Amino acid sequence: MAARRRAYGEGTISKRKDGRWIGIAELGWQDGKRQRKYVYGTTRAEVAAKLAKVRSDQEAGQLVEDERITVQQFLDTWLETVRPSVTDSTWTRYETLLRLHAVPFIGRLRLGRLGPFHLEQLYTARIKAGLSPTTVLQLHRVLHHALRDAVRWSLVPRNVSELVTASRRASHEFRVLSPNQARALLHAVKGDRLEALYVLAITTGMRQGGLFGLRWIDVNLRAGSLRLVRQLKIKSSRRQVLLPRIALEALTAHHERQGQECRLAGTAWEDNGLVFPNAVGRTINPSNFCRATSTRCWSARACHTCASTTCATAPPHCCWNWASIPKWSARCSGTARSASRWTCTPT
Repeated sequence: MAARRRAYGEGTISKRKDGRWIGIAELGWQDGKRQRKYVYGTTRAEVAAKLAKVRSDQEAGQLVEDERITVQQFLDTWLETVRPSVTDSTWTRYETLLRLHAVPFIGRLRLGRLGPFHLEQLYTARIKAGLSPTTVLQLHRVLHHALRDAVRWSLVPRNVSELVTASRRASHEFRVLSPNQARALLHAVKGDRLEALYVLAITTGMRQGGLFGLRWIDVNLRAGSLRLVRQLKIKSSRRQVLLPRIALEALTAHHERQGQECRLAGTAWEDNGLVFPNAVGRTINPSNFCRATSTRCWSARACHTCASTTCATAPPHCCWNWASIPKWSARCSGTARSASRWTCTPT
């Protein structure tokens, strides 16, 4: 009886000189080149099973297109792909985490061979090296995002980061500013073009996005209140904030000062309606603000109390929790960043 003729794409199985078996699966043509996948095994039956799996994955759209790509090559491509869809600061954070803490350790691995064990080892090694659990958790989230896209692009069959339990976020103790330190900081920012921002941040507990995105249309100086309806990232946030006297006076003076800045800038001023813009009406760069805030902290001799937020002032009857806005003035001290809101408690 004549042997059955194999159908196209069914695959070829043959025995090598070293005794192992090899199977070749035909995957069609792409960009004028024939695409094949090679599988190996110690028996013919093993290779036949692998070929069947290749055909099944191809039909289900789960076949890995390029098994030679390394983790570093993929991450470099992924960073450039996501860059238009995230803010500059977010992309910089992604790039820094991957460049410093992922690529040096798993970058040479084939992407298809990356497993949960490699990620577990990576996270454990980074914590032993002194990296905070919070930073390791951020690294895990970035890798999860990247590998999720790798699955969507048919580069890997599954997201191995979903099989890994990341470390918990580290907890930090709040740092409280004394009334004397609050008065010192009030003196340090006196006359600054953004004095009202410092005062408003402390007296209302507003976050960085809310302050930088605040517009005059949302401020009612007569009623002594403002509405938080716009933020740079959390656009759906809505709440009314009543302004204490010190904040209302600071905002009134700031409104008059900004009018003078607008007239002096002339055509260079961009009227975006922002309460706290830069010198030409545009949104403030957080990095530039952080540097300026650091100078204010040092000049007030209260830098050791500033955990991770902007340095500002408070009424004498309150002590203020300074662990509010991440990244605003982490340079003011060597302490780690902490939680994300100010609180005021009576002394």
